[in-house]
Amino acid sequence: MSLMLTSTTTVLTLNDPKTVNITISKKVETIYYTDGTDMQRDKGKTVHGLTITGLEYNDTNNSMEYINNMMDNQDVITVSGLGHNDLDTNYIVSDFNFKREEGEPNSYYYTLILERIRDE
Repeated sequence: MSLMLTSTTTVLTLNDPKTVNITISKKVETIYYTDGTDMQRDKGKTVHGLTITGLEYNDTNNSMEYINNMMDNQDVITVSGLGHNDLDTNYIVSDFNFKREEGEPNSYYYTLILERIRDE
């Protein structure tokens, strides 16, 4: 699986993501009646963000720099390749770190944390 990150200035492919963790919250509304009873209504689930970890080994210096720039500029990026419409949407990079794989000058382990942008 590969993921594509697209901003207004850059298109970047992450070739080897190992994990994608999804942060989800569930909205519940509670209605209290005067007789002391209550009722709960399910208001649905909301995806708040993604944490992606992996190993990048193609054009890594540019890839790491591009993601850092996206984070520094608070660029809105579109993620595609996750295979689900609720996840393939717009995010900002809220945190990004990477470490060179020992003995491999062009390979980096990375952790990319994305915060979902709310649709207006």
